Amino acid sequence: MKEYGLFFFLISFPLFSKCISGNCTNGYGTAVFPKGIYIGEWKNGKADGKGRLEYKNGNIYYGEWKNGRANGVGEMSYADGTKYVGEWVDSHAHGYGTIYDKDNSIIYQGKWDKGKMVDKEQEK
Repeated sequence: MKEYGLFFFLISFPLFSKCISGNCTNGYGTAVFPKGIYIGEWKNGKADGKGRLEYKNGNIYYGEWKNGRANGVGEMSYADGTKYVGEWVDSHAHGYGTIYDKDNSIIYQGKWDKGKMVDKEQEK
């Protein structure tokens, strides 16, 4: 089973992205990255607050950000139709969360540690 986490981090936007609208320093804005586009809140040039990251490969993360990384509660929808809904720390599924298959049936619900399932007995 795959590891559940984001595949690139939003580091300081002036180095890796181009702000195409709004305020990508401190406010709400849209920035284009080599692997996708981020639309949401910014603080000190990094994603911070609520935001949506759309990857060119079809994956989409929507949720809370802190200091350029997914931190808090969020949902990652994968291009293959699966999705993870739950807690994130440093852009990894971490804490409590649920992974669903493309038909929205639960594959696993429980604790996660840095993108990996902690209690595989709960896997369905």
